[in-house]
Amino acid sequence: MSHYQSILPEFDVFKAPGPVRAPPGGQMLGRVPTRAAEFILNPGLTAMRGLGQDETAPPIAPAADQAAHWRSPTRDIGTVAAIGVIAVVGAIGYQIGKAMTPSGGKEMTWALVGVPVTLFTGPLGLGVMALYANYGRH
Repeated sequence: MSHYQSILPEFDVFKAPGPVRAPPGGQMLGRVPTRAAEFILNPGLTAMRGLGQDETAPPIAPAADQAAHWRSPTRDIGTVAAIGVIAVVGAIGYQIGKAMTPSGGKEMTWALVGVPVTLFTGPLGLGVMALYANYGRH
């Protein structure tokens, strides 16, 4: 045995760990939410985050009740708004891809490629697409 004492806590692999305790001051560890920055960098994926998830799952209803639920006018406004944001961002991506078409390229192909690039990669993917349009086809 050495006379030095370890700064590490004692750890016994055969003993069950204790309960998880909250950090002092009630602060939670982990990443800080940056929804606005994430939306600017990638609006499509930010709008799709959590789409279709419910806080509490209702009991399974018969098929007739489920169909009535989908037709009800009290649908979740968040889902409708997220689908609207995805549609608008997709339409903008279509126009960006169309405008980025290099001379001699097919406008429709570039426009259709612009939609998923805009939705899933945001400005970074559009920048790569622009670099390819400017320098990749020479």
